[in-house]
Amino acid sequence: LNDENEERLKHTSQSLRQATKTLTRNLQENVDLAGNLVKIHNKGQEVLELLAKTASELQDSSGSFPTLQAAVDKEEAWQQHVAETMEREKELSDKTTKMRERLNEERMSMTQEMAQKDDIIATLKDE
Repeated sequence: LNDENEERLKHTSQSLRQATKTLTRNLQENVDLAGNLVKIHNKGQEVLELLAKTASELQDSSGSFPTLQAAVDKEEAWQQHVAETMEREKELSDKTTKMRERLNEERMSMTQEMAQKDDIIATLKDE
């Protein structure tokens, strides 16, 4: 039971580190200082509440910490959602690029066709 709790704490610690890295990256990308300070404050409050609940749960005789696990699960679900969204955005971007290329090809083809027809019309008028 102790080894299991230790392993779960290790996993949770890793997840929290990952969430911190994600927050740091998001804050660096968003240079809005006031907004960043609010995000930091809110995230800090969430972490403090989470740690307080987890400490309380660890003191219980059950030796489990569902609040922490729920927080980790929520963060993992969010990261999965972000990854899926980024993948969809990449796919849509690729499709858009291909469609633009195809549109340009069609425009060039139509321009060539129109030039050929203009040549034919000019030739017929000359005859």
